Amino acid sequence: MKGRSKQEKEELQKLIARIEMYASEHDSILSKPSDYQKVLFQMLQEEGTIPKGVTYARAADKHSLTYMPIIHTVYYSIRHIKKKEMQLPRPRGTARYKTHHVRLGTRETTVSIHPVLEIMLSLHLDTQPGTPPARKAVREWLQHRLDQHGDPGRIAVSHWLQGAVVEVLVSSDLKRKYDEWLLEE
Repeated sequence: MKGRSKQEKEELQKLIARIEMYASEHDSILSKPSDYQKVLFQMLQEEGTIPKGVTYARAADKHSLTYMPIIHTVYYSIRHIKKKEMQLPRPRGTARYKTHHVRLGTRETTVSIHPVLEIMLSLHLDTQPGTPPARKAVREWLQHRLDQHGDPGRIAVSHWLQGAVVEVLVSSDLKRKYDEWLLEE
């Protein structure tokens, strides 16, 4: 729907509403964008815009300059609308990964921690998740863990630290089972 005028967007919304109305009257299910295309095709055939002898495959073919533009416009518009509807809003203040600046030997680096792991670690450290003291406690814990292992040439620091966080968070029984499994391999 990007790059369209306000009038074009309104006309497209009306067409989509017509498609949905037609689908409900004819017991058609609209679960994906291609369903909207097929219902539009049926509507256009019923109206006489697309002759009865033209198949859906021919009308939706990308080389069909007669029917393809409107059918594909509906498809991509529905895909855009449905994608927006299906996106769940992220909780306020959360990112995909939380970043922390730490020192690795003499150099500074940024590590990324999954937000759930950061929340659980902050709870483990007896701090309120999402607060500045919690972020500070998590960063200090990460730094301490790096200093404790003293490997300035370490690569994949974020992955290694996430593993260290998981080790701290899991129960000792689960750790024991994991160690036994590793020894069996």
